[in-house]
Amino acid sequence: MRPEWKLFDSRTKISPQATAAKIKELKEELARFKAEFPHPPTDTEVGHTPAKLEKDGHYFLKVVEEVVSSIEAEVLNTEQELELHGSEMTEEIRGKVLAAIGKARLLVSQKIQQFRGLCHKNIAGSEGEEFPTTSEDLAGFWDMVSIQVDDIKNSLQEIAKLKANGWKELSWADTVDGSGKNVMTGQAQKKPAPRPARAAKSTKSNTLGSARTV
Repeated sequence: MRPEWKLFDSRTKISPQATAAKIKELKEELARFKAEFPHPPTDTEVGHTPAKLEKDGHYFLKVVEEVVSSIEAEVLNTEQELELHGSEMTEEIRGKVLAAIGKARLLVSQKIQQFRGLCHKNIAGSEGEEFPTTSEDLAGFWDMVSIQVDDIKNSLQEIAKLKANGWKELSWADTVDGSGKNVMTGQAQKKPAPRPARAAKSTKSNTLGSARTV
């Protein structure tokens, strides 16, 4: 599990030494992330002409606002469903709904808020800064955050399918498509392992018993 990141945004008063140490720590984590999850081939590598778009702090702030608006709208809708139909849910399903809401709220208030701070730092960066936050850094940091964004979206999608199923648990057949993939996560779904066949009982003891009685 990754260590908790300290909340950091443009309004937080942090000493220059603490800021430099935090940026250095994040850059080290980014390097580990890149080693674990290599980037897919670029447009140039696959023969496409890349668009002239500067993906700097301004660009990622727009991306963040779109993602946050989408998540908050889904969370609000889920909270309304919980208030209206909570009595129809089992404890297990209610727990899933609350967990999805909690994870989404935590992501928006902590990791995404911290990323916003890094975007503002990129925009206000000055020459000679010891640990500047570059546009490439922002792209790498966003890759890490987007993994959690996708996880939240999958959780909320599962809640939507539970609602469509009358707030009842989905069967294995309901969650797996014809290709054997989970329709909510896109991951290959493992079928339950077949039970091993029982070994045939030996008739040796019965034969010996019959021989004695002859």
